Amino acid sequence: MLNPNPVVVKFAERRKQEILDILFPLHGKNLQVGDNLACDIMGSVELGDNVTIGDNVSLAGNISVGDNVKIGNDVVLQCIGHNMFYLDRHLPEKGPMREDNTSAGIFVCGNTMLVDGTLVGPNVWLNHNTQTGELVTRTKNVTQLGDETILDLNAGM
Repeated sequence: MLNPNPVVVKFAERRKQEILDILFPLHGKNLQVGDNLACDIMGSVELGDNVTIGDNVSLAGNISVGDNVKIGNDVVLQCIGHNMFYLDRHLPEKGPMREDNTSAGIFVCGNTMLVDGTLVGPNVWLNHNTQTGELVTRTKNVTQLGDETILDLNAGM
């Protein structure tokens, strides 16, 4: 087996980081992505510190991810304002998800794990670890008091 040239490896790592900085201009420290990242970014994606993203992840819409979050392989976070055309995208076939004329996005709370195959729909505050292939369409543990929304960030952890 040939040993890779250390200069080439260093260049590849630096180039990968440059590409990640372009794809995710709003990311914290220690962003890690899989080797075969297939990212479909539409909207604004903000990533906290120590975020890991697996392979074949789709991020569509306004998405905020807290610190210390692991996003597994084949995960979809979708909150766009129109139908997504699945024929042209590499997404799991779980049926169409769409958002009807709302600018609400997805917020993934810190210290959360989205395991392989998780699908998250629009207008969700995700504050729990998911199960393989879970479809998340509703926020859990949120209280509405007048005009204020109170989210129990520790519930479900």
